[in-house]
Amino acid sequence: MRKPRLNDEYREFLKNCKRPDVYTNTDHTEELVKHYSMRVDHAEHLRQEYVREVFINMPWKPPED
Repeated sequence: MRKPRLNDEYREFLKNCKRPDVYTNTDHTEELVKHYSMRVDHAEHLRQEYVREVFINMPWKPPED
């Protein structure tokens, strides 16, 4: 079975996931499994793609000498 592609719907869902409390990080994989009833490996794949995009789109400037 092919893994799902990260589309705008998944992107928006992952962006809007909230932390349960200030001491706990969001478990995006579990949220995807609960909301979309998808397999864990597919949810983990989407989470990894989302995190990759977040890091790629971070503003970065090389340090000045």
